[in-house]
Amino acid sequence: MEPERDVFVLKHRTATTPDKSGLQWRAHAARQAAPLAAKLPEGTVMFRGQPAHPSRVMARVKTGTSIADLRAALDGIGAQLANEPNALGWAAIDLPPAEGEGAALDGEMQLMTGLKLLQSTDALDAVEPDYVVTRTGEPTDEGYVNGWLWGLRNTGQNGGRSGIDIGAAKAWDVTTGSTDVLVAVIDTGIRYTHQELRNQMWVNPDEIAGNGIDDDGDGYIDNVHGIDVINNDGDPMDDHGHGTHCAGTIGASANDGYAHVGVAWNVRLMGCKFLSAQGSGYTSGAVECIDFAVAKGAKVLSNSWGGGGFSQSLYDAIKRAQDAGVLFIAAAGNSGLDTDNSPSYPSAYDLDNIIAVAAIDRYGQMASWSNYGKVTVDLGAPGVDIFSTVADSDESYAYYSGTSMATPHVAGVMALLLAHDSSLSAAQAKARLLNTSVFLDSLRDRTVSGGLANAGNALDGNDDGSLELTLTVSDDPLRGGRTSAVFASVTDVTPVTGATVTGSAGGTSLAFADDGAAPDATADDGVYSAALVVTDDSSVTELVITAEASAAGKDSGSASLTVAVVHPPANDDFDESAGLNGRRASLSGFTNVAATAEDGEPRHYWLKAQKSVWFTWTAPRSGRGDITLRGSDFDTVMAVYRGSTLDGLRRVARDDDSGGRLTSRVRFDARRGRTYHIAVDGWRGAEGNIEGRLVVKKRKPFRRTPRRPWWQWR
Repeated sequence: MEPERDVFVLKHRTATTPDKSGLQWRAHAARQAAPLAAKLPEGTVMFRGQPAHPSRVMARVKTGTSIADLRAALDGIGAQLANEPNALGWAAIDLPPAEGEGAALDGEMQLMTGLKLLQSTDALDAVEPDYVVTRTGEPTDEGYVNGWLWGLRNTGQNGGRSGIDIGAAKAWDVTTGSTDVLVAVIDTGIRYTHQELRNQMWVNPDEIAGNGIDDDGDGYIDNVHGIDVINNDGDPMDDHGHGTHCAGTIGASANDGYAHVGVAWNVRLMGCKFLSAQGSGYTSGAVECIDFAVAKGAKVLSNSWGGGGFSQSLYDAIKRAQDAGVLFIAAAGNSGLDTDNSPSYPSAYDLDNIIAVAAIDRYGQMASWSNYGKVTVDLGAPGVDIFSTVADSDESYAYYSGTSMATPHVAGVMALLLAHDSSLSAAQAKARLLNTSVFLDSLRDRTVSGGLANAGNALDGNDDGSLELTLTVSDDPLRGGRTSAVFASVTDVTPVTGATVTGSAGGTSLAFADDGAAPDATADDGVYSAALVVTDDSSVTELVITAEASAAGKDSGSASLTVAVVHPPANDDFDESAGLNGRRASLSGFTNVAATAEDGEPRHYWLKAQKSVWFTWTAPRSGRGDITLRGSDFDTVMAVYRGSTLDGLRRVARDDDSGGRLTSRVRFDARRGRTYHIAVDGWRGAEGNIEGRLVVKKRKPFRRTPRRPWWQWR
C-alpha cells in the first residue's frame, strides 16, 4: 500500500513544525542552486591538480614480503605503516618528515619526493597518493520549489512535470523491499537514532553491543551499525548530515506517522563513515569501508562522493566488490563536466559493477552542475531539491541538491530489485535498470541509457519487443595503425542471442559475431564483437561507428558511436625504435604523447611502463655515454639496455630525476660497435615533448708519473 506522504507532511508541518526548526523548511527559490563545495582537510596538498594527504600514501607490498621485512624497509627510510596491508597487499604508509633541503620544497614536491623514496625500497611494487575525496552534494539554505518527495511521485506539484519520478508507486505494488538486502552507505556516517532510520539499521550479528570487546575479530569494537574509519572505532554516528540524508532517501521507514519514506521501506542500512564533519576524507578510508561492507554481506554500496586522480588501490577495492557480486552506485559529480573527457572518480572507473548517476530536476532537465558522459555516466535520477533526513537531531529534515542525492535513489531502486529477484547477478541487475529507464531528451547522448531510473519498470522487467543496441570499444581513444575491438550489446531488457549485427566504421564494414572467438570473449552472451583495424592516416582524428541489429520477432535496433583517434609516435614500439647516430645526437623533436607500453616491456624505473618510446644507438667509439633529457616538458623516466629483443633486454643504466626539473640523465660506459636501446617514459603516465641530447666522450688515458730514483729524492 502506498503511504499517504502528502497528508503526513501537511499534518506534521501544520501541527508541530514552526518555520526554521524541526523539518527545516527552506524558502522557495526560482533558480536551481548548485551544491556547496566541501572543506578540504587542513594541510591538504595538490598533487597533479588533485588534493591529497600531505604525508600519507597508499602502497602495495611485493608478493612474498613479510610484515617484518616491510617494517624493516620502512624503518630504513624513516617511514612507517599506518595500517596493516589488505588482502591484495595495499596499505597506508606515513612518509618520513621532510628535513634539510627537502623541507624547503613545496607540498607537492615533498609528496613526490616521498613517493619516490618509497619506490626505492625492495618491499613495494606500487605507490600512489592518498587522494582526498569529498561528498558530491551539499544542502543549500534556499529551496527551489517545495516539492515533497517529488522524486518518488511527481504529479506536477510546484510547477514540476508530471511523471518525472522513479515510478516508486508502481514498484511498491510489487515489493517494498526486504530486510535480507543490506545497503552500505559509504559517506559521513548515519544518525542511526533518527526516528526514520533507527528501525532500518543493520545490526552486526556477531558483535555484542557495549561490552568493549571486538567479538567478531574484524578490528572494530562494538561496531553494531557499521564503522568509523576516521576515528578507527565502531560508531558511525553522522556529525555532518550528508550520509543521513542519503540513508533517508534509500530507506526511511514508512507508515509510522513521521514525515518521510524511502525508496525501499524494508531494507537494512549499514553506516560506513570515512568522510569527516567537514565532508572530506581519503582514498585509504574509502578502500577500508568498501572492503568492510563487502565482507559483511552488503549487496549494494551507495557512494555519494568523489574526487582525486586515478587510484589503483580504490579501483582494486571496487573490483573486489565486483568479483563478490556487489553493486557500486556512484555519484557522477557536480562540476558540469563531460566525464568521458574529464574523468571523475570513482564513477568513471571502467568496471561493470559501477552505476554512475547524474542529477535531474522535477522538470526532467539535467541539473546545470551535474556531470554527464555518454560512456561514463549510466543514467539520471532525481537530484535537485531532495527532501530527506539529516543529522541535526532525531527529528530533523532538510532539502539538499547534488548528484549525491540522485545516487541513493538508484541505490534504493536496486534494493527493491534485489529483494524482488535475489537470483539476479550484479550485471543482470544493472542491465535491467538501464534497459528499463525512461528516455528523456535531456539525457540523450549524455548518458549510456539516455534515461531516468524507474523502479516500477525495473521490477516489471518485461521486454517490449524492441532491440536496444549499445556500442563500446576496447580502446578509447582508438590508436592509429592498431587493431581494436568493437562490442555491440544487444538487449530487450535482457541479453538477446541469435541476433544479426552489421556495422561499419569510417566506411569500412565490420563483421560482428557472438561465438567466443577473438575478439569476442564469451559465446552466446548477447555481446557481439568485431575487429577494427584503425587507419594510420594522421589526418583522421575520429571515427564514427554505426551498427544495426535484428532478431526474429523483434523490432530492429541501431546505434552510433563517435570515438577519438590518436596516433602513437612512430617509435612507440621497441621494434620501431628511432635511430640515433654519431658521437653527438639529438633527442629533440620526439614525443611520447599517445605512446603505449608493450606486453612484456620491462620497468624502466620503479613503476610499470606506461608511455614509453624507444631509440637505438650504436656507439661510434668507446667512451663515456651521457644522455640528458633536460628541457623536456614532462616528468621523464629513462633507461638504457643491451640486447636484441624486448624480452631479452639487459639494463645498463636507468634514472628518474638526475637531469633536473623532473627530467632524467644517465651515464654509462659505451663500447665501440655495441648497440644500445634507450627507453624514454613518463613517470606515472606523464606525457609531453622530449628534449635532450646524447654525447659520447673518449676517456682520457691514465698517465702514471715516472718514479724517480732514490738518489733524486729531496
